[in-house]
Amino acid sequence: ITHMNLLDCLSEQEKSKATKIPFAKGEFIRKEGEECRGVYFLARGQIKIVSYTLKGKEIVYNRFVGSGMFGNNLCYSEDNRFRGNVVGELDGTLYYLPRELMTEVLQNNKEFLEAYLSEVASFGRALNGRIQVLSIPSAAERFEFFLLSQGGRIQFKTVASLADELHLSREVLSRTIHEMERRGAIKIQNHTISVLG
Repeated sequence: ITHMNLLDCLSEQEKSKATKIPFAKGEFIRKEGEECRGVYFLARGQIKIVSYTLKGKEIVYNRFVGSGMFGNNLCYSEDNRFRGNVVGELDGTLYYLPRELMTEVLQNNKEFLEAYLSEVASFGRALNGRIQVLSIPSAAERFEFFLLSQGGRIQFKTVASLADELHLSREVLSRTIHEMERRGAIKIQNHTISVLG
C-alpha cells in the first residue's frame, strides 16, 4: 500500500515536538497487547504489522513502505491495545506524536488536517475493498474479483505473498492462476498478472 507522507504537512515546530524513533530490520518496535498512546509516522524504511498463529504462521495485517501512519485509530479508542506486532522489515525511522500533540496539530494545522482526513478516507476505501474480496468464498472468484478491482493488472513478488494477501493457500492460488493462464484469460510476465481480452 502506498501512503502520502503526512510528515511533510507538519511545521518544523510541530515536527520538533515529535519523538524520533530509529529502528532496525527485524526489530519489534511495538508488541501485540501493548497500549497505544499516540500516532506513529514512518519517515523512512519499511515496517509490517503482524500476528502469529499457534503454529507460528505469520499473518500480515498491514505493511508500510517509506511513509504512512498507524496508531491513529487505537490511541482514541477505549481499547487502545495493539492488535499486532509492529516489526521493522528494513532499517528506518518513525516519528511519534502522543495523543495530546496529535489533537493539537489536528486543531491548528489545516493542511495537515485535510491530508490526514484524505489518508483516513483512502484507508477506509481500501479496507472496504479488502472485506469485499475476502467475503467471496470461491478461490477462483476471489482472485478474479481482486484482479479486476486492481484495474486488471497486479504486480506481485511471489505467489506465496499474493496468496497471503488473499487469505488463500499458495497451492490453491497457484492452481487458480495456472488454470486461468491455460484458458487464455490472463498473461503472466515479469511478476505481473494482466487480464487478456
